[in-house]
Amino acid sequence: MFPLASFVCNHFRGVSVLSQKNKHLLAVFCTFFFFSTTSFSQDSLFLQQLRQAYESFDFSRVTLLSEQILSSSIPLSANEAIELYTMSGVAHYSLAQEIDARKCFVEILKLNKDYALDPVSISPKIITFFEKVRRDFFQIADTFLSNEEPKKDTLAKPTLVFIRRGTDSVTSSFLRSLLLPGWGHLYMNEQSKGYILTSATVVNVAAIVYFIFDTNEKEQQYLNEGNPQRISKSYDKFNTSYKIRNAFIGSYLALWLYSQFDLVNISERHFPEYPQLSASQDFSTVKITVRFSF
Repeated sequence: MFPLASFVCNHFRGVSVLSQKNKHLLAVFCTFFFFSTTSFSQDSLFLQQLRQAYESFDFSRVTLLSEQILSSSIPLSANEAIELYTMSGVAHYSLAQEIDARKCFVEILKLNKDYALDPVSISPKIITFFEKVRRDFFQIADTFLSNEEPKKDTLAKPTLVFIRRGTDSVTSSFLRSLLLPGWGHLYMNEQSKGYILTSATVVNVAAIVYFIFDTNEKEQQYLNEGNPQRISKSYDKFNTSYKIRNAFIGSYLALWLYSQFDLVNISERHFPEYPQLSASQDFSTVKITVRFSF
């Protein structure tokens, strides 16, 4: 395409009979043609890279490329957007990131409520999850539509917008955090904080177990010490081990409490989107909002 644009511009550049106005129009045409073809090739390159990563099961790269495409100004048709969200949703689900996968599938349903995943190329487990998202999505929408009675001549036809709702995945993250601080963060895709909290917890638990045995052993040595000159030294060793054990227990409790409170604070922005009703006429808007909380 680029040689064609160059040929057109160079060909007319040598024609002296063109008026000044036509020359300006020609310059605008060449510039537009050049940038449009460049943009088209870049768009195709991004989508091609995404498809290649998906076909090679490089799901981490699929999620990264999808985020880059969505955060950029690359224009996508409805079919291309559905394809992107499908690959991204499958990738997130394969990486055990169900919340992000649910978000992608909800975006597909926004674009095409009747869309169905291909059973030939996609796992039945993922298709079952997608259908569950579809049921949840339209169950809430149907509930709102059946309960809401719009006033005559005041509300237009209701349309769907989206809110957040807590899910079983959030409950699972809290249960994991209760058992092991940081585990819930990893489940909520808070990778950096999750690894830090989990590592600190493992270190604390290991130290607590070690110093429990060490304290008991030094206590027995202190109680069994018969040499008066060594009693004071044995007691100091026992007391030091006892204090270190208690310090690690206190540290673990602080980590545990921090993990629970922090998980409550961050969980809101990880809830997937669900529909709410919005009806409007002229410049006024009426919204119905339902929040699910713990």
